[in-house]
Amino acid sequence: DGSREQRIEHPADDSKPLFLPDGSGIVFMSNRRDVRDLWFLPVADGRPSGEARLVWRGATPFGTADRFADNGSLFYYFYTNANGTYTVPVNPAATSIGELTRVAPVLSEPNTGAAFSPDGRYLAHFRGAAAGRVVIRELATGLEREFSFGAQLGEGAIRWCTGDSIIATGSLSGSVAYRVNIKDGSVQSLHIVPNPAIAPLCVAGGEEIVYAPSNPAIEQKALVRRAVRVAKPIII
Repeated sequence: DGSREQRIEHPADDSKPLFLPDGSGIVFMSNRRDVRDLWFLPVADGRPSGEARLVWRGATPFGTADRFADNGSLFYYFYTNANGTYTVPVNPAATSIGELTRVAPVLSEPNTGAAFSPDGRYLAHFRGAAAGRVVIRELATGLEREFSFGAQLGEGAIRWCTGDSIIATGSLSGSVAYRVNIKDGSVQSLHIVPNPAIAPLCVAGGEEIVYAPSNPAIEQKALVRRAVRVAKPIII
């Protein structure tokens, strides 16, 4: 009746709420686990009547809870796009390039942010609309290894650090960076705030990185050099 409003306080990014038909609760999107999920909050007399609970892990971020059916089923629609990754043979002596070959998507998930290994044998790329996973593909055989960051990177970039590791950056709820060890499959979160569109450059045999920070406190044109295992950066 418009007589009062009740704000649901939480430091997370909550969005796209939808009431159940009987008003007993709402579903909404939230990044309370650092990834986008669908949550449910019980409501009574126009106020929260309990704790929010997770109902759909990793819900497609580019979507919306549309409406409820009479039987309580939730209609959720989402969209994807035709982004893809292609390889093409190039002869420097020729005036044209070869045939495009698309890296086949899995379950219609887009492949983005691709980067060749230094020896040209492997292709690393993100898989999925929110870039929460990276795939290492052996080009000769098509065999894949997939690694998960445990978080969504949004739009990101990949750079091969050495033949054994890659650096991946992204930004969804702030800039993040990870190093993936190709040999043992470990994923290391790097405590840096890089420009998400520009992956760090590895130097000193992969023991140090140079990156452009996305930090308003640091001069925009500055570069930072630091050891991967050392917390304190050096501005250069």
